[in-house]
Amino acid sequence: MTTDQARARLRAWARGRVIEALRPRRTGFAEARGELGALRDRLRTAEQRVDTLALRADRTPLSLATTIHAAHHRHPGVQAAFARRGLPACLDCPVGADESLGEAAFAEGFDADELLAELQALLGR
Repeated sequence: MTTDQARARLRAWARGRVIEALRPRRTGFAEARGELGALRDRLRTAEQRVDTLALRADRTPLSLATTIHAAHHRHPGVQAAFARRGLPACLDCPVGADESLGEAAFAEGFDADELLAELQALLGR
């Protein structure tokens, strides 16, 4: 047997021993990984709730420069106001994070001031 063959056999034997030694711990690692994933999901949900509550607590008036997503998060009734103007899925649209109310009104062809008045009424202003 050559030196290279002996090394290869020794590596294979050592690898087998390590795998055998770690086998009982595999289940624990998988469970911990699952728990970590669940905690990450709960944290993400909590962060989204905090963001939404912070936006709803915001008392600054809406303007034509307010983004679609920011307006959506200010009041649950905003979605219905947008849907009446042909913008039903704005929260799913990545453009809504950057597009302002004024830009949306121009692009979709509805009266921006009328939308703004309706949204301000929803917010009690």
